[in-house]
Amino acid sequence: MTHTAPLANFCLDRGHSRRLDSAAATVAYDALLAVERHVTDAFGSSQSSLSPIDIVTNLTKMGPHFAASVQQDLRSLTANMHLADLSMGVSPHPRTQQHTNMLDGIFGGLLRSRVRCGLCLTDSVRYDTFLDLSLEVHRSASVS
Repeated sequence: MTHTAPLANFCLDRGHSRRLDSAAATVAYDALLAVERHVTDAFGSSQSSLSPIDIVTNLTKMGPHFAASVQQDLRSLTANMHLADLSMGVSPHPRTQQHTNMLDGIFGGLLRSRVRCGLCLTDSVRYDTFLDLSLEVHRSASVS
């Protein structure tokens, strides 16, 4: 998630910390601020890897059902950070005119479907936005 363009750009622009006021400083733990710091550190560091230790040690503050070393649903985690409340201003999908939020930018996509008429050979192209896309993975040497 660190290198997802919409979130990385938001964090590198310090989008969340710029919106904070003195009242926000009283919040016990600000997950989005921790993510912003992590992304800023990741892009500003010459290290090959970084540990998101602040985020991991505070998972239960984001929600009692989150725990370290357990597979979690990333969308549930980001929902707890209220990323859906953050507007990206314009859609990341050039073929749509709708405005979207940060969750759409991170997880969303645009599915292009093309159908050709067997009689007149006319192509019909349709674009649909999605948040989840299930793909079937067939046997491969790289997948075990």
